Amino acid sequence: MEKKGDSAGKMPLDIAREQAKQGDAEAMYQLGRYYLEGKGVEQNKEIASDWWLRAAMKGYIPACHELGLYYFFLKNDAENAIKWLNKSASANYAPSYLILSNIYISGWDGEPDIKKALEFSLKAVELGEWRGAIDAAKIYLTGEEGVVDVDYDKAIELLQIPVDNGDIYSCFALGYALNAKCEMVNSYSWEMVEKAFGYMMKAAMDGYPEAMFRVAYSYMEGRGVIWDMDKAREWFDKSLAKEYRVDDINDIISKYYSGDGSNMLYPSLVYWHQISKNNPDKITEKEPYTDEEGYMNQSAVARGAAQCGDINANAYLGYALMDSDPDKAWDYFDVVIRHGYTNFAEIVGKEYYTGKNVKQDLARAARYFAYGSELGDIQCTLSLGMMLTSDGVSKDMEEKGKLLLQSVCEAADEDSETYRYAKTQLDRLEQRDNSTISKLSKGLKSMFGKNK
Repeated sequence: MEKKGDSAGKMPLDIAREQAKQGDAEAMYQLGRYYLEGKGVEQNKEIASDWWLRAAMKGYIPACHELGLYYFFLKNDAENAIKWLNKSASANYAPSYLILSNIYISGWDGEPDIKKALEFSLKAVELGEWRGAIDAAKIYLTGEEGVVDVDYDKAIELLQIPVDNGDIYSCFALGYALNAKCEMVNSYSWEMVEKAFGYMMKAAMDGYPEAMFRVAYSYMEGRGVIWDMDKAREWFDKSLAKEYRVDDINDIISKYYSGDGSNMLYPSLVYWHQISKNNPDKITEKEPYTDEEGYMNQSAVARGAAQCGDINANAYLGYALMDSDPDKAWDYFDVVIRHGYTNFAEIVGKEYYTGKNVKQDLARAARYFAYGSELGDIQCTLSLGMMLTSDGVSKDMEEKGKLLLQSVCEAADEDSETYRYAKTQLDRLEQRDNSTISKLSKGLKSMFGKNK
């Protein structure tokens, strides 16, 4: 039985027993709690309910509530449960409104009564019972014909209350609500799906199985997070370990991936297509998303999603244009980097620096490293510092590079590779300079010695 009201032990057992015999309502209630919990007496829920009934007949509100719970949970007697819960609720006892909401939303007293469930759950919230917000939010998420329309904004507002109180399920539900809102026409925003992913991840980290499953799908589709198949597999495995789904991981992947399952693009194309179709007002470059045979035009779909603000679509287009149109690629990558993914500045900069997958372009590499460094990315600062202190650069550039490396050493953990790389390069430069000075000194001594 759910325990509401005062807990047993507030009044010592011997005092509760003595005062209950004298007709004290609170003592009767407390004595009932002792019998419910079996503390100091043999547990007996029937005796407990008898004492609560006596207290309730004297108008003691917590006893009315407890009696309602007794009939609801132990006797499966909805009629008497509602009778006593209504009595305590009429005295603005918040927990009673919460239980009444549960009864009406589930229909345990007959057919569900969504109108009453919503009324009582909102009243519970008004009186400070945060769990009432969960019931009310569920109703707004699904709606009820003739009673209330679907209202994601109201559901999101309500779910924030239990989230702030540490409720794991509500973190998951809030993530779900934010994603659902984004799927409405012209309502998509990366910021919102990113926020949804954050709440899903919090619930997943706290062990909520369905959240683990949704996090896996988010990594696979690139929904609110940079796509990462390794992390998708990791979270699929975690959800399966919790027995949330019995599907084999490869069966799940095969629904989204063609061939051997290595193609990262296909599931995102499906998602981007949905974004592009649902947000026509945000699309300035109108293009057909499928050809005459019905096959998806991935470039058009990606461009549509990118115009709607999807970060993965911008990243994909940036990579696609790095060789053929590096200036346009910069525009796409700029969206990604400015949104906070500054590590892309280092990743793309290294591509241009090494010429591994694109034509080598040191000027563009420096531009990306400098941009990331300005935005506070320490790896970009390190890469730019290493680049400016490489052999063959001018003295002025080398001095700027040294300053960058020094700033890295000041900011990085001394045990990190970042610190070691920067410190090693600075030490190498110092040794080189000392060696040069030493050779110059020896040359001068030799010269003056001959003149003597």
